[in-house]
Amino acid sequence: MEAYKKYNKRKNFISKNGGNTPRKMCIVGKSNLDLNDSIFKDFYSDKKHIEMLSEIARENIHEINFENEKYVINVLKEKGDTHGWHLDDYTYALVLVNRSPHINNGGSLEYVSHVNFDGASKLDVESLENILRNSVVNSVYIPNNNIYLMKTNTTLHRVSPLQTLDFRMSTTLSYATKQDLLLVENHKSIVDLYE
Repeated sequence: MEAYKKYNKRKNFISKNGGNTPRKMCIVGKSNLDLNDSIFKDFYSDKKHIEMLSEIARENIHEINFENEKYVINVLKEKGDTHGWHLDDYTYALVLVNRSPHINNGGSLEYVSHVNFDGASKLDVESLENILRNSVVNSVYIPNNNIYLMKTNTTLHRVSPLQTLDFRMSTTLSYATKQDLLLVENHKSIVDLYE
């Protein structure tokens, strides 16, 4: 929470790489988290932690090669705040929901599983609309202090808009497969969010 109070930056734009969906949120990037505390850095790179995640994922996972996306904090706090629809550049995200809004106030994880989409880093409007029209959109409310591992490069997802003033904070740690690391040039979809 201290890093959020010191370093948060307000973002409010339409993401061209996310099907022209909104990003209305506050963020704290890796560089500022490193200034405040080394806990994220130590946890992110811990060998036993990575081995455990690999066991859960049933494949070897690795640290990603894009520094700014390794770990970040995202906060929704104003009515209409949302982290719009997207697929992540890297295969896995470990997400800790530090604080959740009231269950009726929005801020739920919404997702479509098993999305096969070429060029996931540039999800255009037509592709997004087609996926949402022809798929089941799942929604799950995640209470405070819960953690989940998601295969985020094939799971279309968003955090639904807050319906009123409230507060949702999550910490996301991104991890790669070996294949991800070979596609380093493709991993640029979040530059407008975390730089």
